[in-house]
Amino acid sequence: MTKRWYCARMRWAVMEEEKGLREWQEAAIGFQADNDPDAFERALQFGRENEPSHQEGRLWVDKRLAEIIELDVLFDRQQFEFVRKPADRQIAFNHLFEPEKLEPRAAF
Repeated sequence: MTKRWYCARMRWAVMEEEKGLREWQEAAIGFQADNDPDAFERALQFGRENEPSHQEGRLWVDKRLAEIIELDVLFDRQQFEFVRKPADRQIAFNHLFEPEKLEPRAAF
């Protein structure tokens, strides 16, 4: 069975002793898993591994995984999802594209 690529977007609550919620922190991570339940477990594991606690002066501060906001299959190795978009400019038929000279933009 081929592993699939997933993306999990998750949210942590930064909790301050005596005051409660200080802020939310969000992050996205890409990883491979065999199936959806396995992907969910891996996202939970990553989230739990990133729950540091520390002391600030006399106050204790915890970062706690609050939720997995989104969990999506990005793609399978053999699967592509093509989207058609209308042409936005004129390009001659004999034009040579040079993708290796272009810097991709970040997805997140």
